[in-house]
Amino acid sequence: MPHATAAPTPSAANPLDAHLPAALRAQLEQRYWAPIGDAAALERFITDPALYVAPDRHPALFADHGVVHVRDIAASAAALAGRLHGTLLPPRPPAAQRFVQGLAVLLAYVHDIGMVEPTAAGRKVHPQFAAQTVLGAGFDDLADALWQADAGGLRTRLLALHSTTPPAVPLPQCAREVLAMALCHSKSAVPAAWLDDRPRLRQLMLRACFTDLAAQHHGRLAEQAAAGRDRSAPAAPLVRYADADAQAFAWLVAPQPAAQAFVDEVIDAVRLLRAADALRQRGTTLRTSAGYEVCTDSTTGEAVVGPRSADQRLALLLRFDNPISAAEANLRATAMTADGHLCVEFYRGAFAQAGVRERLLVVTADVIADIEADALASFSHPAATTMAQRRIRLTAPADDHRFADELAALIAARHPRLAGRLQVVAPDADPDSESTPISPAPAAAWEATTATPAPLPAQLFAQMAAHGLHVAAIDRTAALAGTRCATVPAGTVLLQPGSLGTFVVVPLGPGLALQPTGGYPPQPLHPWIPLGVTGVVRGGERNAAVVAESAVDVLLIDGHHYLAAWFRPYDLSGLRARLAAAPAPT
Repeated sequence: MPHATAAPTPSAANPLDAHLPAALRAQLEQRYWAPIGDAAALERFITDPALYVAPDRHPALFADHGVVHVRDIAASAAALAGRLHGTLLPPRPPAAQRFVQGLAVLLAYVHDIGMVEPTAAGRKVHPQFAAQTVLGAGFDDLADALWQADAGGLRTRLLALHSTTPPAVPLPQCAREVLAMALCHSKSAVPAAWLDDRPRLRQLMLRACFTDLAAQHHGRLAEQAAAGRDRSAPAAPLVRYADADAQAFAWLVAPQPAAQAFVDEVIDAVRLLRAADALRQRGTTLRTSAGYEVCTDSTTGEAVVGPRSADQRLALLLRFDNPISAAEANLRATAMTADGHLCVEFYRGAFAQAGVRERLLVVTADVIADIEADALASFSHPAATTMAQRRIRLTAPADDHRFADELAALIAARHPRLAGRLQVVAPDADPDSESTPISPAPAAAWEATTATPAPLPAQLFAQMAAHGLHVAAIDRTAALAGTRCATVPAGTVLLQPGSLGTFVVVPLGPGLALQPTGGYPPQPLHPWIPLGVTGVVRGGERNAAVVAESAVDVLLIDGHHYLAAWFRPYDLSGLRARLAAAPAPT
């Protein structure tokens, strides 16, 4: 694959193995999730005319929906199952609790596979795509393997159910229907209230699974389901049923207590999936499906993404107008406490350009309301804390405390259902925060770079231009003022995750290695490509370690100077022209 990801972590270190064996995870990832990253690669999306019409709606620039995303969501869902047990989720015996946790992991591994179609229309029906895929013939081999492995404990649970309440279809087929419930991760497809209305939910699943996707492109799925299934455009999975209207998903409305308890467990696994998906990686670990970093420009408030060529030799910076991406990249952390509070932190509240802050506040208010709708509103168990008790805690950014106060007022005004539940917390005062404190730049590493000065190569700008820098927009004399060259000894840690981004490094030769956070694999570091840019641009912490495996000469650029003299991202048309003129260095 052009943008390959690391294999699943070995069994000894990965708790997901208890629910879904590593070999099956690898098969699911390579068949369904790796192609999502490939479809979002620079070489693919830059030639798509739709990108230039509406970049804010192009899936290639969305937050990650690829291999690392599914690993993150599965692990998060499993963790939430333990954290919320007995609070937002009802207390259950250990075996039932373990099944809910395992099923949440299993559902996570199919929930976004429809994002392989990188168009607005494909994104709209991606939940239905996932449901139809797991019911279709192309999934037969994996369905059999999951059944034989008792993945998620689903086979054991269905066999126990069969002893008292036999489903209307064979158990392996019923297991596939349970997997199809991953469709319900989408609140746009399935309103939270429908999770507690099983007859309506069954009608929605019938519509979603047995109507051709082309017939579902227009209108909301819930509204279409209310009108009944469109029999004029049947989907392929329908052939598996003699009478789908009578048989399919009949377990959702079975009246027996044992069946109702099973449905409760399945729906609670769906709730966990919705919450984990809402709390996905943002901030320093926010990337696109192809693994390109995303951050918020601290001056303009716009989103900046760093696409790279498949061979990692061309690294570009693209600034584009996508307010949602910019707002999400400015979220330093989102977390949910055991008793149902949503905690949100931010990188910045102050921006240099006039009007930027006000626009970002509006978009951020809507983003937080969306997160709340999935992370909290999906849980409605009577024993859980009431919605009024579930606070939304906004930790004020250090550079402008008023940002959180104004944001709270704006959320209450734009989303009245959240009024009275908003709480502003001072920086470092939130006891429920799960983020890592920002530490200063590692002084020892910086000092090590000054040990042996190195001459500045005459071909510096030509090489940097060939590897992606927008040199035409840079005043070279001003850019070089205030920079310095150095020789970095082997073993030096130049950049450290969690440390404040205060300088940019440009390697002038080979020898540096990158170790990202967030579950992304190590990448080769080629000379002439600036490193540490996103930490400087966002004004926050680093998201990777950069280590000198051998001695290497580098150019060091102070962060403030980089922003003033070097930071010149492409816009979409400029990037297109750049790639047409010189695709990539050899």
